[in-house]
Amino acid sequence: MTVSYSSSVATASHSALFRLLGRWKGSIYKLIWADLLIFCIFYATIALAYHLIPITSPELLELHRKISNFHAYVSLNSNYIPLSFILGFFVTLVVKRWRDQFNFLPTPDGVSLLVCSFVQSPKNVQFREDQSALNDEVATIRQTVTRYINLASVLCFQNIAPNVKEIYQSATSFVSSGFMTERELEFFGQVDPRFSPFYIPLMWSITVLKQAHANGFIAHEHYLIALIDEIRKFRRRLFALTNYERVPIPLVYTQVINIGVYAFVIVSLISGQFAKVLPEIPVNLTVNMSAPQLQLNSSEATEPPVPILYVPIFSLLQVAVYLGWLKVAQSLLNPFGDDDEDFDLIPLMDRNLTISLWMVDLQHAMPRPQVATEITRARRISLKYAVDNLLFHQYATEGDPLLELLTSSKDLRVPETLNPHSAEDAHGGGTARSFERRESKVMEDMLNLERRASRSVVVS
Repeated sequence: MTVSYSSSVATASHSALFRLLGRWKGSIYKLIWADLLIFCIFYATIALAYHLIPITSPELLELHRKISNFHAYVSLNSNYIPLSFILGFFVTLVVKRWRDQFNFLPTPDGVSLLVCSFVQSPKNVQFREDQSALNDEVATIRQTVTRYINLASVLCFQNIAPNVKEIYQSATSFVSSGFMTERELEFFGQVDPRFSPFYIPLMWSITVLKQAHANGFIAHEHYLIALIDEIRKFRRRLFALTNYERVPIPLVYTQVINIGVYAFVIVSLISGQFAKVLPEIPVNLTVNMSAPQLQLNSSEATEPPVPILYVPIFSLLQVAVYLGWLKVAQSLLNPFGDDDEDFDLIPLMDRNLTISLWMVDLQHAMPRPQVATEITRARRISLKYAVDNLLFHQYATEGDPLLELLTSSKDLRVPETLNPHSAEDAHGGGTARSFERRESKVMEDMLNLERRASRSVVVS
């Protein structure tokens, strides 16, 4: 799952920076520590072999000179590859695909809200028994459509996420988990599994909605069209995720980036070495491997200057940056794996199923009737913070009409909650008269506020 750190940097501070740098999960250290350790081991091995082997003969001296010339050549030409350009472009492309796939993650909230709004019992029902049976049928229609929508998303996730594939390894697992019935499984087994058959449950859901409209559970044809459009939007998201999985970034581009970065790391093993100070050859001596009379000054050949083994700070930093850049691209290349920055679809599936079933529940869709109490009658509108803390209050002077308008918020009161079961409603026309009185009181308060606001604008 993606590592969340937004709460740690809610306020910009030095401690927030150090808290981020000290994290291990999802950090750059976790990605590159193994590669960087291997680089350091090979670098140290080459450095020790190059600096600590003594020069005891002209042949070794000539070999060291050739090695020094090769080191100079590699150091001079190691930066000819435009690695930062191609790697930066590649990472930008990968991050964009990662963000787009996140934006395409589907949620059935839109479909569930419309199902809750449009799939209702017919109004022309005379008997309570018929109303109870119709409510049961409405609940069945809503839950069936919601189940099909969630089944479509699970079928899509099964093809793109390995961890979802481990849970739902076969079609029978959908029956055991409650997403399918045995009859639906028989029909589903006739579909070619090569083409990601997540569209089958969507077709079933549209068929159920059309039957509900024909039976009067969807009042208007426009409601049915709105439901089908929302299902089409849901299908479009699933199809986009499937396309991202089927058509990745071209393999040749990925290979070029990986070969280029690791080639640069190998070259840095040579170019990052510190040059060794070689002894000078006397003028009267020539390097001839077959001449037995060749002798070197013992003080220059056998006792070369002891090299100082430096730590290649800048080479290590450069290698760490390029490796980190590459590891970022590798971890985001497929956002549905098991990396720290990948999307864990199992909590999303659980959330989608729970929320969508809760939305279409008849009990949750019917709010409780509001009852007027002394608290609701006397409660006044107020901000959580005092008016003195408001920004525009800081620039108000004593006696400013705007200041008077702000401090008069204590006069604002919430109108009494309409109670259809009050004693006044027992008489004919009581509700209409009480509503008119309350409406006139609210309008009077609004006119008073408008007059105060207009006077404050004129004075300012």
